Amino acid sequence: GTPTVEGTPTVEGTPTVEGTPTVEGTPTVEGTPTVEGTPTVESTPTVEGTPTATATSESLPTTGPTQTPLPTPTMGAQQESTLYFNYLEGGPGSSFLVTGYSFPVGGQVQLSINGVDVGSSITVGSDGQFSSLIATDGRSAEGYYVLSANTTVSTSRARMTQNGRIGSDQQSYRLVSDVPLRAAPAGAPAAVPVPEDIPAFDRPPVVYLPMIRR
Repeated sequence: GTPTVEGTPTVEGTPTVEGTPTVEGTPTVEGTPTVEGTPTVESTPTVEGTPTATATSESLPTTGPTQTPLPTPTMGAQQESTLYFNYLEGGPGSSFLVTGYSFPVGGQVQLSINGVDVGSSITVGSDGQFSSLIATDGRSAEGYYVLSANTTVSTSRARMTQNGRIGSDQQSYRLVSDVPLRAAPAGAPAAVPVPEDIPAFDRPPVVYLPMIRR
């Protein structure tokens, strides 16, 4: 036969834990460390002044006849002789101040207008310059007038140049009735009168240079 168990063994009692162990106390940090002081930048460097562009006054171009600019001296080789008028046009009877630059020092300059000599010869200064006041006649014809300046050198210096003339240039001015009368500037030299019967050119003259064949 099949053996049977007389009785089901049971556990007399369920063992229990006498007490749940607990942590006596939760450890805490006594104090939260803090930074004693927040470091700050003692001073923020600043720019003492902000540079700004300063507007400068420049001359603006103007319409109508104006004074011609004077040449700017440059260092180096001898510059070409040049004539400059303070005005390039004016009404009949105007006075024009002409200045020569880079002419032979001590040379004698003879002026001519449209091929007619006017005034006495002028001695070039130690700076290579000379000035003359060209006084036109109120009855002069309107049109263009060419002023030429030719320097005559001494005989000893003439041997070094062709035909004894160096330091030459020419410049033209125009007489127009509807242009203001140009007065002589302060401190101008003695006036050189221009005969009123000198014929004028109808248009600006053209200078033809000689052709050199090789």
